[in-house]
Amino acid sequence: VRNPWSRTLSGYQNLVRHIEENRNDLMKDHISEVLKLHGKPPTFNEWVSLLPLITANVGPDWTMSTPQTEWILPKVDYVIKLENLEKDFQKIQELFKNEKPLGVLNKSKLTLDYRAVYSDDSKKIVAKLFESDIDMWHYTF
Repeated sequence: VRNPWSRTLSGYQNLVRHIEENRNDLMKDHISEVLKLHGKPPTFNEWVSLLPLITANVGPDWTMSTPQTEWILPKVDYVIKLENLEKDFQKIQELFKNEKPLGVLNKSKLTLDYRAVYSDDSKKIVAKLFESDIDMWHYTF
């Protein structure tokens, strides 16, 4: 799982990259809906304000505003936090008696601290949308 505020910023950066590259994949319906609602590519905080209105799936059964608790629980026995990836993955290695390193796929190019880009309103919107994630995994802004 991932901190909801960090995850949301990463989702926005993914959206921007898909728009710039004119990619035709799982994000295409989300992008169409965003552009229909906003008329042009939105800023980060504008996009966050649109999230509660967007219904397009970006995964098999989830949207950009679906809490991780809904698509992870109760389907797993152990949850790894992205923020503790190395340490948490060691537990998986111990459990399976396997020292194979964790590979890296889809690494974010996120270099700025997510806390630097949020307005007060967008912080609250993300907190409301992902309240179950915040409560379950004790995330804070």
